[in-house]
Amino acid sequence: KVFTRPAEGIITSEMGPRWGSMHYGVDIAKSGNVQIKAGANGEVSRSYLHSSYGEVVFIKHEINGQKYETVYAHMKSGSRAVKVGDKVTEGQFLGWMGSTGNSTGQHLHFEVHLEYYIYGKTHQNPLLYIK
Repeated sequence: KVFTRPAEGIITSEMGPRWGSMHYGVDIAKSGNVQIKAGANGEVSRSYLHSSYGEVVFIKHEINGQKYETVYAHMKSGSRAVKVGDKVTEGQFLGWMGSTGNSTGQHLHFEVHLEYYIYGKTHQNPLLYIK
């Protein structure tokens, strides 16, 4: 396994078909103030407000010669603690779990991609990569 679990909580939705479309990540939900943390050392490639991901951070990693990009979506508004180009360490605070963007309740939507993020093409099942 490659990444540490990015947040506390229960898995409420796995990767797979959902509501007539594909759900490309895993959802981890918990109430209260819940920290979202980097799954591994890397560099922030994107950090912004997206229409469906809401407040989101993308991190590029290189682990044992393999490149990955992870996605941390639906953070609490205004809570992103990192910006593009920041070097992050495994377990570093990225922001607070929230419900921004296309979301029905507080949770973290976490994605793992091989090489780099291409929507619908490079997604991997995060549960196969979380320690």
